[in-house]
Amino acid sequence: MNAQLQQLRERFDALAPRERLMVTVAAIVVGVALLYLAIWQPLQQSRADLRNALASERALASRIVAAKAEVAALRGGNTPTQGTNRSLLAIVDQSGRAIGLGQGIRGVTPDGDNRARVRLDNVAFDDTVRWMDQLENRYGVAVQTADVSAKDKPGQIEARIAVTR
Repeated sequence: MNAQLQQLRERFDALAPRERLMVTVAAIVVGVALLYLAIWQPLQQSRADLRNALASERALASRIVAAKAEVAALRGGNTPTQGTNRSLLAIVDQSGRAIGLGQGIRGVTPDGDNRARVRLDNVAFDDTVRWMDQLENRYGVAVQTADVSAKDKPGQIEARIAVTR
């Protein structure tokens, strides 16, 4: 390799000063063109591709959100349709009694403005799950935590549930 470089160097030195200038300028032009074509242009193309992919993903996310809203509207939505003007405690108590938890509701205590804790004893598990679903879908009340334990009688439970609106 050194021998070849030495040979090129000798040929370059043998050129006339004007020819050396032209060869030097040509080498610089070729070097800049190689840097542009091998490094700069692929980076710019990659950046443009990423920008287009991001725009495409954002458009897809917007379509998904719109589709989710449309599905919710077709299913009846998750927006509360009842009890939006009633207190959380009243909604929890009345909806629980209406679904059949009646005597099993041992207490509903407020826990701040939009939170409450409910204590259930000897209630049917299936009724409790239906009631929690109804709270969320009909009244817009979300179950934050639920501590459930089985009773001696099959299907009966004891529960402590925290809800929020």
